Amino acid sequence: MGLGNIGMVVAKKAKELGMRVISWDMAKREAAFVDRQHAAGELQDFLGAADFVVLSLPVTPATTNMIDRRVFKAMKKTAVLINICRGAVVNEEDLVEALKTNAIAGAVIDVMKQEPLPPESPLWGCPNMIVSPHLSGPSLPEDMVAVFAENFHRYLRGEPLVGVIDFARGY
Repeated sequence: MGLGNIGMVVAKKAKELGMRVISWDMAKREAAFVDRQHAAGELQDFLGAADFVVLSLPVTPATTNMIDRRVFKAMKKTAVLINICRGAVVNEEDLVEALKTNAIAGAVIDVMKQEPLPPESPLWGCPNMIVSPHLSGPSLPEDMVAVFAENFHRYLRGEPLVGVIDFARGY
């Protein structure tokens, strides 16, 4: 879910692993490695077809708590939710309920609404969940150098930079 810069990388890597790749995004984009793109109005179809739902959505008023009870009910019972974007996109109470009632098979969350995840969070009590310490994005200098170098050269040539935030859109 979300076929922006991060979603494109995830989709491409999944395809390279031999997976059938489907996507859902507010706007369709060209992506040769995506087998089926679902538009904004096709969320239910997407959720019913996905084995792994990888979240790479920005936090906006439209996406805050978007992943809730309705989404979990639309997902396959054998599906796994993977959140690598922002904690605010997932309604954590509904996620706990979905995991404890086996509405979905499991979850991997790299981001939470409150980080670090407090010891009293009910998410810790979900046996079918993996919590990672917000490390899915580039965080080492050597991982970020390529983007910096690309933007530096673009700046010198007077070209548009990559990764610029559109404050009107919120990402």
